[in-house]
Amino acid sequence: NHNEKKIHIFRYIDEFLSLKCVTDLIEHDLYPNAKEITESLSAVHILRTFFHSSSKKIVIVPHHHDYHFTNEHVTAIVIGDGSTPRIAALLCFITKWKHV
Repeated sequence: NHNEKKIHIFRYIDEFLSLKCVTDLIEHDLYPNAKEITESLSAVHILRTFFHSSSKKIVIVPHHHDYHFTNEHVTAIVIGDGSTPRIAALLCFITKWKHV
């Protein structure tokens, strides 16, 4: 079916708006537009995809739980996040990781 193959273009906006911390993120003026939201959420999607970092993906390889968002022994160093650290801020709210 063609509709099943369609990419959901608002996927990251929908996910952002569904976050429990969305009000806090908006109050901190971190996300001035949809572009910034989608860039940050796409980075989170990459973490989920390649590190199986959240319960949204099934862990296939046992050692991947080391990078789960609930593991407080992980340190996230977000290089190139810019003068407004949007990805780092988002990770602070949705993970238990330490952030630099």
